[in-house]
Amino acid sequence: MKIQLPHHSRLPGRGRIAHPAIDALLPAPNQKAALVGSSGTPSLDNLYVTQQSQPVYLTAGLTSTSWDGDAYATMASRSAIDLSAVFGVPAEITAVTLYVAVQSATVNARLYLGPAATGDPTAVCRCQVASQWFDYQVTIPCNADGDIYYQVLSASTNIILRVWSYVP
Repeated sequence: MKIQLPHHSRLPGRGRIAHPAIDALLPAPNQKAALVGSSGTPSLDNLYVTQQSQPVYLTAGLTSTSWDGDAYATMASRSAIDLSAVFGVPAEITAVTLYVAVQSATVNARLYLGPAATGDPTAVCRCQVASQWFDYQVTIPCNADGDIYYQVLSASTNIILRVWSYVP
């Protein structure tokens, strides 16, 4: 699309172009413009506006009877937490902010949290002193299904998880 601007389109003192054809192409507040061609490469052929996802902050944390202080055993690999089924958040969210509390009779017991079953975890929650609760607030990116993964690295580690916000 080619837009011809009249000579008088620049307003004095405002430093911006004021023209209905241009204004129609500009993103609304809280939106960003994406210039992408049909092949997925940057192009001026197609200008469209995509809505940025804003976090949803909760006034009360979402809880689960599976994550209310129950003891978990050492795990050889990571397991998925289906956040929509366990905590009731919408499916396919992109990130979640969790309150995490861990306690273990073992010093240096760890809980790994992340978006994938392999690779480095996003958060490592560690028991620094035996039999004491340690609290964390972490934001974890989710996989494409809106799930996160966890792994416990110590026998009998008590874990509390609460969802305080999420990004759709």
